[in-house]
Amino acid sequence: MKTKLIQTLKPTHKITIKQVQSLAILVMNQKEIETMVMEMVQENPLLEIHPDFYQGTVDYDFNQLADNHEKTLTDELLEQINTSKYKNKNCMKAIVYHLDSNGYLQVPLSEIKRATHFPIKDLKEALHHVQTLQPSGVGARDLKECLAIQCKRISIKNQDILLKCIDYLEDLSKGHFNKVAKCLETDEHTIKECLNRIKQCNPKPGAMYSQSIPYLYPEIFVTEEDGNYTIQTKNLSQYLSINQDITDVSDPEVKKYIKQQTKVLQELFASLSKRYSTLHTISTVLFQIQKEHILHDSPLIPCTYKQVGELVSRHPSTVFRSIQNKALQYEHKTILLSSLFTNESKDGLSSDQIKKELNTLIKEENKTRPFSDEQLVQLLKERDITISRRCVSKYREQCRIPNSSRRKIIS
Repeated sequence: MKTKLIQTLKPTHKITIKQVQSLAILVMNQKEIETMVMEMVQENPLLEIHPDFYQGTVDYDFNQLADNHEKTLTDELLEQINTSKYKNKNCMKAIVYHLDSNGYLQVPLSEIKRATHFPIKDLKEALHHVQTLQPSGVGARDLKECLAIQCKRISIKNQDILLKCIDYLEDLSKGHFNKVAKCLETDEHTIKECLNRIKQCNPKPGAMYSQSIPYLYPEIFVTEEDGNYTIQTKNLSQYLSINQDITDVSDPEVKKYIKQQTKVLQELFASLSKRYSTLHTISTVLFQIQKEHILHDSPLIPCTYKQVGELVSRHPSTVFRSIQNKALQYEHKTILLSSLFTNESKDGLSSDQIKKELNTLIKEENKTRPFSDEQLVQLLKERDITISRRCVSKYREQCRIPNSSRRKIIS
């Protein structure tokens, strides 16, 4: 059997170091660009930074930036601890750092003791103090303790029965009021009143807070003059150049080194220029689409990465990379670009618009007979919004609205 060599043409694509650098710079935010440039100054003697570069960099006023975002649970608790008169503040802080996103302490105190070397007695006392902080319920080790912490702060005639009802949550959820009433030697009316009080508690006190503070460094600025809006982008690349005084040398080795470093900088400048051009183009189109939302807080209209990509002649993945961790500033508002994208329903509405309709329906419902998710589907359909029950449930949870059984007030 004879073997044959057959030559075929097969298209291949090898990504170059230059492309890798370009993609990396595209994703970077303004602060990361500044950090990279400052580090490169130490490595590349040819890089020259004009004095205006330092005027063009972001003013890192963290207090001002933090105002644009909700506090994290950790920030809220540490602030209360720092202004409190408790003695064991460091023990309290150690416990706060071990709370999960819902505000629960799922780590045993013995484990915190091993990590911090604080005496277990001090940690127990500190935990007690943490459980007195706001939001009520933080520091609990399980759901029952979380509800108990909150119920102890409720002023009610039968508070002892209220606290005992927490041990009968399963029976109460099934409507076995008579059974619980007999066990606690009281009447059904009292049990129903206690259940209504328990429903007012928050089983996840930490969930209302942002899980992290994504400090925003705005580099896209919207300005208005005589009704005309201009999109400006901070382009730090215009303040960078190659030091020509160093390039004029005769030594062959030094000349070779300078040539290599010059090429590195030229590729850097090209990547930065492309980044700012792409970001400016995308930001301009995005502002035109979501103008009413940015200026007047109107609901977002449907806008996807694919749609914007088609408008700016870029691949959706390029649009996605370009806007990550980038922020737009208009007057005193700083808006994350990624928050301006939203999918549309079959009816052409954005998820933001649907959430507003959902909130309105629930706000106007009869609290003794709240709408189920299935009923909400039908009510939205009457408003020409067709979505599935699963979508209703998802949007409701995103709006932090409990289900119908938890919204129900028993008379």
